[in-house]
Amino acid sequence: NDLGYSTGETFPDYLDEHNAGDIIVAGRVAQKANSEGIWARYCVEVLNASLDNITTHDKNGSISGSPYADYLTCYKGGCHCPGAWDRIIGRLPKSKVFCKGGCCSPQSTYQSSWYVGKMPVKLPWLSTPHFPQAYLPWDGKNEGAFYSFPSAGRCPPGISPGDRNCTWRREASYALTAGGKFDKRATQKNGQTILSTKTIMGNAKTLAEQFARAPLRLPPCR
Repeated sequence: NDLGYSTGETFPDYLDEHNAGDIIVAGRVAQKANSEGIWARYCVEVLNASLDNITTHDKNGSISGSPYADYLTCYKGGCHCPGAWDRIIGRLPKSKVFCKGGCCSPQSTYQSSWYVGKMPVKLPWLSTPHFPQAYLPWDGKNEGAFYSFPSAGRCPPGISPGDRNCTWRREASYALTAGGKFDKRATQKNGQTILSTKTIMGNAKTLAEQFARAPLRLPPCR
């Protein structure tokens, strides 16, 4: 899969201790990013693990086994337990947004420090610092995902996930300056920012077309 799309605005971004998103999440980032920013596409091989007590993977915040760890918010080269804002973007229930005793258990923190974390994002997009009375109805089809990449789990060159206790490795990558015109429309209401499915999916299509026209004719991630 094309696991990682990210933008560094004026220089290519990287994955270690950073977040990236799939093409749908990239469509949201494009709404607020510099339309002439540098975007990177990464192919990432992830260890097929089976992790327990994972809570950031579905709208109910239920605990289930998963090949991905709980998602972490990464900022300025460090990753930490996601705050309410990010958990609301992931449409987690209130009990998983404002958690008694903290939202990340010691087991969750340990697993997320070694394994790639994941948080699905359903459209339309809602950003707010306050828990909404109700989440916007999901269209039933369009769902993106955020990922977090712990540097401790990254495989050295030539080593596959599962060897030497590493859990992920970056394979092919490509960076380009996206020159397309992105849709910047958003609705502001009661401190909430709402982006329509049309806006995000349109931006995702524009960005995907930029990569499709890349001079090196990028192969799909295997």
